[in-house]
Amino acid sequence: MENLMDRVTAELERLVDRQRIEIDGDVARGASGRQLLVRMLSLRWALADATRRRYAALAAQFGLRGNGALHDLVDGWATDGERTERMAEAGLWELAADAVAVPLDAKLWNAYFGAIVVDQPWSTLGAMVAWEELSSAAIDVARRWGSSRRIMPDDGGGDRGSELAVALERETLEREEMTELLDGISVASVMGLRLTRWAAGHEETGRGRVWPTSRWAAGQF
Repeated sequence: MENLMDRVTAELERLVDRQRIEIDGDVARGASGRQLLVRMLSLRWALADATRRRYAALAAQFGLRGNGALHDLVDGWATDGERTERMAEAGLWELAADAVAVPLDAKLWNAYFGAIVVDQPWSTLGAMVAWEELSSAAIDVARRWGSSRRIMPDDGGGDRGSELAVALERETLEREEMTELLDGISVASVMGLRLTRWAAGHEETGRGRVWPTSRWAAGQF
C-alpha cells in the first residue's frame, strides 16, 4: 500500500513537471503568457460549478463508505469551489479581459466524470486532484511569463496532491482503490493536458470547436 501511495504522489509530480516543461517551451517560443492566463482563468471559471458538485458527490460517497478523512477533505474542497470561481472572475477583471469560450474538451471532461463519479469515485478523485495541480501550475507559469505583478492569490489547488496523500495515510484502502486513483491520474494526463495545451495556444487540440461559457461576452461565440 505504501508503495502505491508513493506512486500516486510521484505520478502527480511527474505530470506537473511535464506540463511545466511544455508550457515554458511554448511561451519561450512566442506563445502569449497573458493569453495563457486568460484561458486558464476562463477554464477555472467554466469548470467551477461542475467541479463543486462533483466534490460534493464524492464527499457523500466517502462518508457512506466510512472514509472519514477523505470525506472531510473533499467536502472542504467542495465548499472552496465558489471561492475558486470568484477568484477566477477577479483575475479576469484585473486583466481587463472577458472570459473566452473554452474548447469542446472541457465539455467532454465534465460529461465523462459526471457519468462515472458514482461508479468510479477513486478514478474521479485522482483525475480531479491531477487537474487542480495542472491548472494551478499553468497559472503560475502564466503569471511568471505574462505579468510582473500577482494577478490573483493562490487558491490552494496546487497543494491538493499533498493534501490527498496526507488523508490517504489515515485511511485503509484496498489495492484496487489505489489502482483506480492512479487510473484517474492517467486519464488527466491525457484530457487535462489537452486543456492546458489549448490554453497555451495549441488550437489544433480543440479543432476550432468551442462552447459558450462567458457571462461577460454572451453572444460573441
